[in-house]
Amino acid sequence: MSIEILKDDELQKTYFHVRDKTVLREEVKDRFNYEVDRSSPTNKLREFLAWSKAIMDDIMYQKKILSQPVSRFFVKSGYYMSMLAIFISFLIAILILSTWVDPALVEQPPSSTHLFIRGDNSTYTKVAPGYRSALQSYEPAALNMPIEKLLTYILGGLHNIISLGVVISFFLSNQPRMPTIAGIQQWFKATFTTSTQEKEYDEEEEAESQLQIHLFSFQTLYHILFFVFSILGTIYYGYFFSFHLLHITQNNQLLKRVIMAVTRNGLSLLWVFILGMIFLYIYALVAFGFFRDLHDPNSGMQCSHMYECFINLVHKGMILSTLEMFWEEDISAKSYGWNIGKALFDFSFFIIISTIGLNIIFGIIVDTFSELRDSKWQIDQDMRNSCFICSRESYDFEHHPGGFEKHVKQEHYQWAYLFFFIHLRNTRINDYSAIELYVHRQLLKDNISFFPLNRAMSLEDEEDSNEAKIDTLLQKVNYIMEKMKAQEALKFYEEEERKQQEWIQRNAAGKAP
Repeated sequence: MSIEILKDDELQKTYFHVRDKTVLREEVKDRFNYEVDRSSPTNKLREFLAWSKAIMDDIMYQKKILSQPVSRFFVKSGYYMSMLAIFISFLIAILILSTWVDPALVEQPPSSTHLFIRGDNSTYTKVAPGYRSALQSYEPAALNMPIEKLLTYILGGLHNIISLGVVISFFLSNQPRMPTIAGIQQWFKATFTTSTQEKEYDEEEEAESQLQIHLFSFQTLYHILFFVFSILGTIYYGYFFSFHLLHITQNNQLLKRVIMAVTRNGLSLLWVFILGMIFLYIYALVAFGFFRDLHDPNSGMQCSHMYECFINLVHKGMILSTLEMFWEEDISAKSYGWNIGKALFDFSFFIIISTIGLNIIFGIIVDTFSELRDSKWQIDQDMRNSCFICSRESYDFEHHPGGFEKHVKQEHYQWAYLFFFIHLRNTRINDYSAIELYVHRQLLKDNISFFPLNRAMSLEDEEDSNEAKIDTLLQKVNYIMEKMKAQEALKFYEEEERKQQEWIQRNAAGKAP
């Protein structure tokens, strides 16, 4: 590999050897590309330096893992095992959809008929399936086990093995660690503060936390539940395999953004939910005090106790509205003032809870999703049209062989700089060349001046040629200006001489007798 280094205001190319490029994981690349600060060219390079330390530690760890055949198998096949687990989960879901029936229907003999009575007192018959339901508990027997049960156990057992492989791959790839006190404080600070200045902390610590997964993090808990629910799914006839269908979000950027649209502003949604519960409690108090006699316990609308009224309002208020919950056919005995109060109660509940409250929640989610979509579009545009290292636009390389693609893949390949940093880490200082020693000293000071910002060797000749053309053009312009000045001076001299001659002639004519 080769990279370009800026030293003493001159671009120099240095070559180095990379033993293994596969130790840099694709998921690490994706996380860096979509999480790095791209607000300015210098910020990108500073973030790159900060992230590079954590990425190099991860690469060193991956080298140790990949050096062992067993661990290398789990790490390399982790993605394929995840896809296989999703596929088996869908097979189990299809099996459940096609075979599960009501246990009451399978108590009868095969092809037995049942007599049913419609609402109009007419009758009809229904044929019950002749196999046992997957919902029933039973002791499996090898000879008389139904085929759907056998398939469920086979797929479930295979799913257990694959799920265990997914969990092992996750732990080997990420090495979850116990959270530190500083990490916990940083999480609380980032979660519960709203001021931009309070959320600013050391970039190096931020980069390390981006790649470091804690033992009690959501990802670790998710993968543990992934295996536990797989075992429970086999034991309890497939109920828990539905959880594994959600695993499709782990490898899909679009679905990840959908989930992030809800979780990114989770604190805001939590406070809105608490505010909504307060309003519902207030309405439950009003309903208990003035309208509890309108509840029909036979239809599940209990309001004999305050907690019953509150739970029913939370449960059915959003769906049925208070107009249907507190309904009475005959209101002739009610006064006009009571009806006005009931109307205000129903109307205000509809406006405040059903309309404004839900729209606030939907607005937060939709705005967050739009923000994530716009952010991804801007990142994709930056990666597609701008060089990460020099920040030159793609159109600057249109007239060069290979164009912009060659520039970002060979001349200024951003990950080549990372591999160069690894090369410096693995090389003794006494063996450094002059360029390597210079970059090493800059790295110790977290100085980004060695990056060829706004410069590229492939553009140097073109820029020199353009400068030469500009100099030639300036010389011609200066020559033309001098020529014009000389002509203007000549015209001025001739005009003055003409005026002087006219003055002499007038004076001579005046003196004549």
